[in-house]
Amino acid sequence: DVNVPKFLQDDLKLFNGIVSDLFPKIREEPIDYGTLEESIRNVCATKCLKDVDGERVGELYDLSTYSW
Repeated sequence: DVNVPKFLQDDLKLFNGIVSDLFPKIREEPIDYGTLEESIRNVCATKCLKDVDGERVGELYDLSTYSW
């Protein structure tokens, strides 16, 4: 999760392929950021800020919850 925001789209495909080769039995479950994304969109609307990309919301959440 920490590496994903650092990759370009093409590199992400390669990275996911390598990870799936190393861990073939593990399937990544999609995370529902619905409530978080909705809240951020509402704040952006009330503050007259540019709308956010849903993928970036997930990346922001993942980075903020990572234990350094």
